[in-house]
Amino acid sequence: MNPYILDYSDSNDLGRQPDHNDPRRKRMYRTLKRVLILSNGLLYCVALAYLIRQHTELNQIRMHYHDQVIQYDSLLAAKLETEQQVAALHRQLVLARRAGLPTGYP
Repeated sequence: MNPYILDYSDSNDLGRQPDHNDPRRKRMYRTLKRVLILSNGLLYCVALAYLIRQHTELNQIRMHYHDQVIQYDSLLAAKLETEQQVAALHRQLVLARRAGLPTGYP
């Protein structure tokens, strides 16, 4: 036979653990929940700040690249213009030599 005696006299127990309604336990879970929410919020804010920083850096790099492209194009245009001027002066020099005009160059 079973040596234990079951007592059903307390109807408020309902088989729960004795410290189920303990205020310290509720406070601990509430604090843990707040810590988790705050840490997730902090993580979200850090990720958002990182994305904003990356976006700003990317825009700065694009602007710098476009500035370099414009500078390179202007240098190429200046080089082409200079080469055209040198070619025109060379043609004038050749025509002057053929015509027998003094060019001032040996």
